[in-house]
Amino acid sequence: MHRTLLVLTLILALIVGPTLAPAARAGEPPSGREGEPLRAQQPYCPRAVLIFGGIIIRADRCYALLVLRDTRGLFLAFADANAKIPPGQLVRLRTPAGAKLKGRIFYLVPIRTSAVLIPMDSIAPVSGRVQRAGTQLTIVITNLGPGASVVFQVRS
Repeated sequence: MHRTLLVLTLILALIVGPTLAPAARAGEPPSGREGEPLRAQQPYCPRAVLIFGGIIIRADRCYALLVLRDTRGLFLAFADANAKIPPGQLVRLRTPAGAKLKGRIFYLVPIRTSAVLIPMDSIAPVSGRVQRAGTQLTIVITNLGPGASVVFQVRS
C-alpha cells in the first residue's frame, strides 16, 4: 500500500510540477546558457559539441529536451525543437502521439539515477539547469528528483 501511494505521489508530482513552473514567454531566448534554468518546453541550444560516450550532439541546432523511459532504461532525449508536449502532461509511447514524438528524437543519452518519477513507456518534458566546469557540461534534471543528471564532455 505504501509503495502504491509513493508511486501515485511521484506521478502526480511529475504531472503537476511543470504546470507550477513559470511558462516561457513568447519571444524569450532559448535557455541553455551555463547557470540558467532549463524550463520545460523551452528550446535548448548547446554552444559547443557535447559528447557522451559514443554519442556526439551537434551544436548547430536547438533541441527540445525530454525524458524518455522504456524497457531499455531512462534517457535524456534530444528532440526536434518543435516537438511539444502539452504543459503538465506526459505522452505514452504506445499511442499515436508517442510514436510521432519518438520519431522526432535525434539522440538518447542514458540517465543514471535512483529516483525514477516517470512511468514506464512514456515521454515527459525536462526542467533543470546547465552547469559548466572546464571541459564538462552537466545537465541537472530537476523534475526527476535528486541526483538526476547527465555529464557531457565539451568540444569547442
